[in-house]
Amino acid sequence: MLQGPVFSQRDLEAIATDLGNASRKLEGGGWLRWNPHRLALGMGDYDINVLTAALRTKGYGIEWFDRRKGAAEIPLDRALGLILNKAPERIWQRRHWLALRRLNGAYWNLDSALEAPTYFVDREQVSAFLDAELACGGHVFVVLSAVAE
Repeated sequence: MLQGPVFSQRDLEAIATDLGNASRKLEGGGWLRWNPHRLALGMGDYDINVLTAALRTKGYGIEWFDRRKGAAEIPLDRALGLILNKAPERIWQRRHWLALRRLNGAYWNLDSALEAPTYFVDREQVSAFLDAELACGGHVFVVLSAVAE
C-alpha cells in the first residue's frame, strides 16, 4: 500500500502486543496470554486493529466499508487505496490481506499472491472485483491519506 517496506514484523508485533495488553487490562484477564490481534503462535497475520494503528503512525486513516451498500458506493475519489480482507476460497485456507492502490489515476491490485501487480481499467472494473469479494465474505477498508481529527 505504501510502496515500500515501511513496517517491519517487529513494528507490527509491538503494536499487536500493546493492543493485546490493553485488551487484557480492559477484560481483567491478567493470566490470559492469548492475543486476539495476531496469530496465536506469533507468526503475523495481524488483524485490522494492528494495521489501523500502524497506518495512523504514518498519518493515514482507515474507514470500514459497509459491504451491504455495494462496491459502487466506496469513495474511491477520497481513497489513497483499499485494504481487502479476502475470505478463504477453500476450507483449509486462512483469510488473506491484499491492497488496492491508486497510482496515476489507475487502481492496482497489489496482492502478494499474484505474480505481478495487475491494474483495473476503470472504476467499474474495480467495483466488479470488490463486489465479487464482498459477496464471498470479504471486508473492505478505505485508506485515507490524512487522519481526520
